[in-house]
Amino acid sequence: MKPSQSRRMIFFIAAIGYGVVLSQALSFAGETRTLMKDAAQQAASGDFRKAVELYSKVLRKEPGNLDALNGKARVLAWMGEFQEAAALCRTVLSKNPKNIDAT
Repeated sequence: MKPSQSRRMIFFIAAIGYGVVLSQALSFAGETRTLMKDAAQQAASGDFRKAVELYSKVLRKEPGNLDALNGKARVLAWMGEFQEAAALCRTVLSKNPKNIDAT
């Protein structure tokens, strides 16, 4: 696959994930909701590092936030950081074994 095709594929996947993450983000309150929405927007625009930073900020405030864990795992996978993404998915599944986003 050519690099340009790879980038297009990543953005396509990001756009799909953006819809899922954005809908989840709307259910949070206050600053967390804003951070989740911003993280989803950064991911959709291709700024994966910023998205990870924002999800991490949510997790510092709310370590058990499964949506932030899922979002961060998704973006890390898009970045090719599969081991770290898998570890986050295992954390989610340990808290909620039926979590479809982490499977």
